[in-house]
Amino acid sequence: TQAWREFWEEQLYYIHNGVQMGGMWIPGRFYYYMNFSVMGSLEKGVITPDMCDLHLELAYLIEHVKEQCKNLICAKGRRKGISEFTHKAVIDYGWRFTYGYKSGIVSGKKKYVDEFVSKWEFGEKYLPPELKTKHSGGNKIISGYEQKNEFGDFEPQGTQNIILSETVHNDPNPLKGYYFNDVVVEEVGETEK
Repeated sequence: TQAWREFWEEQLYYIHNGVQMGGMWIPGRFYYYMNFSVMGSLEKGVITPDMCDLHLELAYLIEHVKEQCKNLICAKGRRKGISEFTHKAVIDYGWRFTYGYKSGIVSGKKKYVDEFVSKWEFGEKYLPPELKTKHSGGNKIISGYEQKNEFGDFEPQGTQNIILSETVHNDPNPLKGYYFNDVVVEEVGETEK
């Protein structure tokens, strides 16, 4: 319907450009995080994020850093929701809404890489169909699909954005040779190399 089209055009505009609301500017990545993010909890089931000034400030910082083409290393404390924020407002946002996006998820232990990716997969499962994208699985999640061309050959379609997940316990260089927009190092204190 026309109302449905207008609603999703407005949502995509806010996701890409942010929105002025309540006298303040809300970055698109924060709008996406607050309105389309779900998390899992053994006790509560599926939950949505609470408004948190720390996450809004982090969204402002990320926007500033990306606009200035700078780098950011963000150390974090436990139980602040930063990993949940990062998987949705940084990795998923970039992968879903930025052309040519590549991200790396690494840790010294496979368990931590797998946990981060499973959080991303959980959030993907609960997105509205209008925001979903086809993708491959495994340790290299690529957005897009293959389609037959007029010669009968399969060609990649879609953005071909990448989320690459690797363990760096034995080899500290599995990401060497790639350019990444974002890299997440989970449990860096337990990564020997």
